[in-house]
Amino acid sequence: MAAAAIAVAIIAWFWLASAGGGSTSAQRAKLIFGTLSTFSFVYCLILGLFLTADCISEEKREGTLGLLFLTNLKGYDVALGKLAANSFRALYSLIAIFPVLTIPLLLGGLVGQEIFRMALVLLVTLIFSLTLGLFLSSISVHDRKAQFGAFFLMLFVTAGVPAVLAFVGNEFRITIDKELYTISPAFAFGHAFDKAYLGNQRLFWTSLAVVHGMSWLAFILAAGVVRRVWQDRSEGIAAPGWRRKFQIWKRGIPAVRQKYRTKLLSVNPYYWLTARDRFKPYYVLWFLGGCALFWAFLWIYNGNDMLEQEAFFACALILHTVMKVWMAAEAGRQFAEDRRSSALELTLSTPLPVREILEGQFLGLLRQFGLPIGAILLFDVIGMILGARMRMGADSDAVLMWIAMMIIFVVDVVTIATFGMWLGLTAKRSSRAIAQTLFYVLCLPWLILFGMLTYMMIVRFSGVESMAFFVGAYFVVSLAVDFVLFLRASGNLTTRFREVATSRFDAVR
Repeated sequence: MAAAAIAVAIIAWFWLASAGGGSTSAQRAKLIFGTLSTFSFVYCLILGLFLTADCISEEKREGTLGLLFLTNLKGYDVALGKLAANSFRALYSLIAIFPVLTIPLLLGGLVGQEIFRMALVLLVTLIFSLTLGLFLSSISVHDRKAQFGAFFLMLFVTAGVPAVLAFVGNEFRITIDKELYTISPAFAFGHAFDKAYLGNQRLFWTSLAVVHGMSWLAFILAAGVVRRVWQDRSEGIAAPGWRRKFQIWKRGIPAVRQKYRTKLLSVNPYYWLTARDRFKPYYVLWFLGGCALFWAFLWIYNGNDMLEQEAFFACALILHTVMKVWMAAEAGRQFAEDRRSSALELTLSTPLPVREILEGQFLGLLRQFGLPIGAILLFDVIGMILGARMRMGADSDAVLMWIAMMIIFVVDVVTIATFGMWLGLTAKRSSRAIAQTLFYVLCLPWLILFGMLTYMMIVRFSGVESMAFFVGAYFVVSLAVDFVLFLRASGNLTTRFREVATSRFDAVR
């Protein structure tokens, strides 16, 4: 019901937004259908990964996967059971959207076959997302590695492969067979619309079959792997072979570990717990370094186009979003792991006050993200200055947008750190804590803003269409939401930390 209500709300909003634009009913129907289909497609791509990417790895972490094979269960029984148990809610949500997709059909400009093809593409994409997450979960132990590995693999298949093929074709003047693009679910989605489908029927059905075939391949691999990975493996320095060498290099020789531990313990005992991985800050810096190399490659390839205001703004928006998602994934990780293993109760049994525990967690996040956030802000300033110089003058709207975006970025990061810590402490699953943190901090301001704009359009409020008004409204709404979330989370952390940390999961909402 929630999925259907959201879909109906999207249709109603676009109908109201385009009512006074002079467009015909058929044009509005196509716009509404395309927008709702795009949202549903992204939903199908992402939701399956978060539902199944930790279903088997969680059993491995808790040591219960081997117990399943003490019975007469086969590998495909476990894989199919995990897939079914974690996919029904997503399938029901998608099925609830299908009737709403037919509403634009009543407005004209669409045919039933187009809606049928789109429903088929969404269903196949969701199944592919679920099975891909299941496969990554079968070969992973840690939940974040499984989730982010599944996400980047899906991103590579959906967008990376077509981008590489298009670049090779344009750069080397090679004719790329369109059959190679059919591996991407985005290809089937784009060709589900009548405009692209007519004349390319064979490519559409080929892409649908290839994506569905990859779903079966991922499921078969997961069923084959799951029976062979339940045994406990040696971790850390006791690991055999190359894994032992890698752990020694990662943690350092005993003298290095001792020096590093003494340094962190002298600052804050819990700081050492959250920052035991010496390379965490370097992971973020290596990512930014890779982004810089990719930007330099695009600059060499496209010339001064990469110095335009729009290019800098798009790059900054991507960096801000990635950093916020990364921060949300790390903010409550330590609390969630310690609470699940009962280590947090042991920590609270020491003389260490709650204030120092929270301070140590903040210091760990600052150590990991402080320098990268500063580098991103520096990139924002450079982009604002160079973008203005390329336009031979300062654009007040563009400067206002840059300043607002930088302020919101800093405030969002602080709010995500605080609110993510609280949700990591209270949520049953870390993936749910990440999703809730991102929804409240990133999505909720947009929903409130769209509601405000809809009301203003209905009452014919003047000036609502100007860029300055839009930027200012989003700035105020985002800061207000961050302020409320920060106060709530910080208050709960300081007053209810011990109560929540010592309670059991079944007592937490």
